[in-house]
Amino acid sequence: SSTSCFVHESFVDEVANQIEMDPLDFRLKYLKDERAVKLLNALRKQTNWDNPPPGEFKGIAFTHAFQSYCAQVVSVEKSGAGVKIKKVGAAIDCGQTNNPDTREAQIEGSIVMGLTAAYKTAISINGGKVVNNNFHNYELRKIDETPEIEVQIMKNNHAPGGIGEPGFPPTAPA
Repeated sequence: SSTSCFVHESFVDEVANQIEMDPLDFRLKYLKDERAVKLLNALRKQTNWDNPPPGEFKGIAFTHAFQSYCAQVVSVEKSGAGVKIKKVGAAIDCGQTNNPDTREAQIEGSIVMGLTAAYKTAISINGGKVVNNNFHNYELRKIDETPEIEVQIMKNNHAPGGIGEPGFPPTAPA
């Protein structure tokens, strides 16, 4: 799910860009799944997608994995030759929830892992062996390197889906 989401969502953005269509509107035009549409519309409102402050740019990505739906909007601003991530807005529809705090923490942790994978670390191989074989030598983003994260958990009575993994795939492509 992690690698295919990056490729899929990047391609969706390229197509939307080619036809000069807003990337969120493009997704909504072609998604027929009611839960996905509801999730994206909620995220649009949550992140103020249609009215970003001057100098702020937004990217979006969506995934349906582990029987859950997750989408994220990453807000950035120009910083030198690159960008600075200001905020990550996430929405998850993982069906029935019995502990929203744990679900929110899972998505926040997944976003930190996604930002780490996109911006900070690499897996090193030396002599045919992986050097970074556990968290003691795989440097995660630190709290002072992590932008504000806001998680919205959709409420419904659908069967429970996954929560540990769905927050990771949309981070990098967003």
